[in-house]
Amino acid sequence: EAISQMADAHAPDDEDEASLVPVGQPRQVSRRPRQGDPAEKWAKWAFERALKQFQESGDQIGEIAARHSLAGLLVTAGDFEEGVLLERQAVTLCRKMPAAPPRLFAATSLGLSRALLMLGRIGDARMAAAEALRVLVAFGDHSLCSTARHALLDVHVCADDLVSAIGVAADECGACKAIGDVRGEATALRALASVRLLDGEFKQAQRLAQESRHRAKDAKD
Repeated sequence: EAISQMADAHAPDDEDEASLVPVGQPRQVSRRPRQGDPAEKWAKWAFERALKQFQESGDQIGEIAARHSLAGLLVTAGDFEEGVLLERQAVTLCRKMPAAPPRLFAATSLGLSRALLMLGRIGDARMAAAEALRVLVAFGDHSLCSTARHALLDVHVCADDLVSAIGVAADECGACKAIGDVRGEATALRALASVRLLDGEFKQAQRLAQESRHRAKDAKD
């Protein structure tokens, strides 16, 4: 949804020109990289172009969205350090905004957590995921809260902090049950079963796994 702040991009034919235009700004034309470059290089160029235009137009939300999108592209390509840098810049810009969109703030924080986790910086990854969850809980978006809880759970597991992981999974189960999200509850129970299994609680894990299957079946009915 953050990327909806950006104008559409298209890959032109050999003789065409393309541009990424901030919302409400005049179209400016620029040549794309030469044909034959990898798709990742083209996408990177497009996001960098968008970032520059948002900066020039003073569109902070567009700039944050562009940094977040470019960071995600770089992390997917394995450039974790650069991805962390861009995502951290996006988070910092969100913090400085008087009323940053909570979803965008959470997206950048979770993106930062993911990139940090890839680098093995588990403590920093945990703080970023926890911050995203705090923002989303205050915002009241159940679906995004679930995403943040599962991300935080993964970080706890990577840190071998199974007690915290169990706590987050249990919170997610409770939150889903409270609003009647049966599918979400089944997913949370499955995650809780996995953590219990890692903790050596085999009977408990088996019971939770069975309960998860029952809830998943209920969700289909």
